[in-house]
Amino acid sequence: MAVAVTASAALVAALSPMLPSAPASAAEVAEETVVPAAPRYERMRGQLLHNSNIRAGVYGAGAQGFFHSLEGHQGTVWTRYSDGRTVPAPLRGEYVSLRGTSSDVLAYVHGDNRVELWDAVDGTTRTFRMPDGQSLLGVYGGTVFSTHYERPGETSTRVLHLLHPQDDGTVVDTAVTGAPEGMRLGGAVGADADTFLFSARMNETSPRIVEVDRSTGRVLGSTQDLPADHYYTTVSPSHVLLYGKTAGAPVLSVPRHDLSATPVPLPAGHGVDPMNGVAVVGDWVVHRPASGQAVQAVPIGGGEPVTLLSDSYPAISVTPEGGAVIVGGRTRSRDDWGFQRIRPGAGGGQPVVEQVKSLAPPPIPIRGLSLDQGRLVAAQHDGPGLRDDYLRLVAPSGTPEFGDRSRFRPSGYGMGGCPTGEGRCTPIRGTADGRVVWLEQDVSAYGWVRADGPGEYDNWERTNLPADGQITDVSGRYFLYSTAKLLYAYPLDGRVRRPAPAGDAQVTRPPAVMRPAGAAALSGDLLWTAAKAPGSLTAHNLSTRRNTETVAIGADCRPTEIQAVGRWLYWTCEGRAGVYDRTAKKSVPVPTGEAKLGDGFVVTHDRRAGKLTLTAVVGGKPASRVLGDLPDTGASQRDLRWTVDESGPNAAYVDAQERVHLVPSGVPQQPLRLLDPVENAASVARREPDAVPETLTTVLLSKPAASRRLTVRSRTTGKVVDTRDGGAARGELSVGWHGNQRAGSREVALPAGSYDWTLSVMPADGTGAPLEVRGTVRLVR
Repeated sequence: MAVAVTASAALVAALSPMLPSAPASAAEVAEETVVPAAPRYERMRGQLLHNSNIRAGVYGAGAQGFFHSLEGHQGTVWTRYSDGRTVPAPLRGEYVSLRGTSSDVLAYVHGDNRVELWDAVDGTTRTFRMPDGQSLLGVYGGTVFSTHYERPGETSTRVLHLLHPQDDGTVVDTAVTGAPEGMRLGGAVGADADTFLFSARMNETSPRIVEVDRSTGRVLGSTQDLPADHYYTTVSPSHVLLYGKTAGAPVLSVPRHDLSATPVPLPAGHGVDPMNGVAVVGDWVVHRPASGQAVQAVPIGGGEPVTLLSDSYPAISVTPEGGAVIVGGRTRSRDDWGFQRIRPGAGGGQPVVEQVKSLAPPPIPIRGLSLDQGRLVAAQHDGPGLRDDYLRLVAPSGTPEFGDRSRFRPSGYGMGGCPTGEGRCTPIRGTADGRVVWLEQDVSAYGWVRADGPGEYDNWERTNLPADGQITDVSGRYFLYSTAKLLYAYPLDGRVRRPAPAGDAQVTRPPAVMRPAGAAALSGDLLWTAAKAPGSLTAHNLSTRRNTETVAIGADCRPTEIQAVGRWLYWTCEGRAGVYDRTAKKSVPVPTGEAKLGDGFVVTHDRRAGKLTLTAVVGGKPASRVLGDLPDTGASQRDLRWTVDESGPNAAYVDAQERVHLVPSGVPQQPLRLLDPVENAASVARREPDAVPETLTTVLLSKPAASRRLTVRSRTTGKVVDTRDGGAARGELSVGWHGNQRAGSREVALPAGSYDWTLSVMPADGTGAPLEVRGTVRLVR
C-alpha cells in the first residue's frame, strides 16, 4: 500500500472555556498520512489576451506581467512574471470592448466614447472621453491612436492623432505631422516606449513603415520601399521584422535604431510563417512553424533552429523588452503545460524559457467524503450535477496506511446530489455493509434516497419521500430521514439476503419508526431520541420495537442534536456540548460547533476560525488538538470535506490541494460488537468442496475483523466435526458451510442432521475479546 506520512498539526490551547484539561502533549499526537490528490485528465484552461487584428502589432503582454484568461476566474486576469501572482481585472458591462495595449495597462472602450485605462501594476484607473469627431483605432500603453476627417469644400483629409490621457480626465491631443510630400500614412502597426510605427505609401505605390515620435507626433523617418502588402511588423529593442500576409512572402529584418537600412531577408529555409505567431527575442526569431505546434527559435544571422517548446497554442504575445509569452510546454506531458515566458539568452545565446504559471491538470475537487470500516470513499466532481466516486482501503489500526485508488461503484452510474457546487452538495455516508448513502436532488416534489456500492446487487433507492427532508444519520442497516415535522427511521433494503417475492427485485418495507421531528441518532439498530424529561435520552430497539434504555446526560436542557456510537452519545443544547459515556454514566464537555462523533472522540469544525479540532473523551477528561485548516464556505462541509470513521480510530479531511488527511485519534476502540441481529440459516444443503457453500450466518460487525474461526459440533455426539478459518472482513461478514469434514487431505460428507456451530471473530485492532456467535443448523443432503 502507498503511504505518505507527515507530522500532525500543532496543538492549540484554550480551545473552549468548557475544557477543564490541557490539550494532549506533542508526544501523544499520532502520525497522519496524506492521500495525494487525483488530477483530472484535461489541462487547466487559459489563453493569452491577443487581439485578432495582428496588423495593429498590439499584444496583451507588458514589462511586468501579461493579460490572459484562466479557468476559475471570470473575465480577464493579469499575472506577474516575478512571482506568478494573478490579479483579476475589473469586470465591466456587456457592451464594453476589452483591448490589450502592449503594456501592463488594459483598455476598456465603452459605447459612449468613454475609455478606461486600468494599470494592473498599481491598480489605478484613468478615465477620459474621446474628443468629438475622433475614432479610436488602438491603444499602446498610455497613448491612444485615433483619427478624424476634415472636409473643407468637396474634399476630405484624414488626420491622425496621438492622445495622452491625464490623471484629471483631460486629454493632450497631438496631431501626427511631418510626413514627406507624397506620403500618406495608414494605421499604426507597432510601438515601443518612445515611438509609433505606421504603415505608409509613397506616391500611392511603394509601401513603407514610418517612425513617429510618441510625444511630439513628428515623423522621424521610414524604411526603404518594401514589397507589396508588407504592412506587418514585430518590434523588439534591437530589430524590426517586416512581413506580409501572403504565404511564402519574404520575412525582412532591419535594425531598430535605423529603419532606413536595407532590409535583410531571413536566411533561406528558416520556415517562419509570421501568421502563426512570431517574436524577436535577442538576435533570434521565435515562431510556430506552419507544419506543427512546436515553438522554434531561428538565429536572425543564420544558423540551425532550436526547439524551445514541443507543443503550444497558436498565439504569441510579444513583450516590450524583447521577449514573448506563449501557452505551451517543453515536453508533451500534461504536467509541463503552462504560460511560458521566453527571454534573451546570455551573451546572445539561444532564448531561455521559464514557466510563469502552470496550467497542469488541476486536482479533481472532492464533493463528498465517507470513511466507514476503513473504506475511504471520495466523491469527486464529474460535470454539472454529477459526482464520480473512488475507493481506498485504510489500515484498520496503527498508522493509517492506504491502498491504491479504484472505482468504488463499477457501474459508473453518476452520483448526483450536487447541482450547484460544493455548498449545495448532499453529504455521502458510508454503511457497515460496504455501500454509501446519499440524497439525490430530485426535480420532482419528492425526496429520493439512493444507496450503492461495489457489489452487483448493491444499488438501491427509496423514492416518494417528503420533499423537504434530509438524511440525518446512517448506521447498521438503517437511515434517518428528517423533515420539519416528522422523523423517519427507514431500513436499508438494498441487497436481498433472502428470497424476494415472485416478480420483485428487492424488498421495500415501510418505515421502522415514524415520530415527531426532533434530535435523534442511530447506533446499529438502536434509535436514540430526546426523552420528555430535560437532559434525558431514550434508546428504542428497531429490531424488537421496544425501548431498552434511558440515560441522564447531566444537562438540564433538551438536546437539539444527538449522535451515537455504541458506548458514546454526543449531545448539544443551549450553547453547550458534551459526550455521554454509557459505561461511566457521565458526560464530558467538548467544544461547541458542527461536530461528528467517533469511537471515543469527537471532531468539531470551528467555522469562524476555519479549524478542525479533535477532542478525545476516553478516561473522563477531554483532550483536544487541532487537526488542520478547513476554511468556512458558508455551508456545512461535514461528510463533504471532512468526516470520521465511527468504526475505526481515524478522522479525515480535505485540504486546499484536494489531498485527504487521515489522522488517528490515538484513542482505544470499543470491543467488537454486533450492529444488527444475526441472520442464521435454519438449514443448509451439503455442497462439494469446490462449489460455493450456502450461507450459514451473516453478521454485521461494529469494526473490522482480522480473522474468524467456525467450529461445528454434532448435536448427537457433542464432538467437533469441522473447523474452518477465514481471513479479514470489514462490516458485513457472511460465512458459509459445505457440510463436510476433513479426513486427511480429503473432504468427507457429514451425515444429515442437526449441528451446533460457533463463529469466533477476532478484532483487527486487537482491542477486546473475540466476538462469538452461536447457532444450530440442519444439514440436508
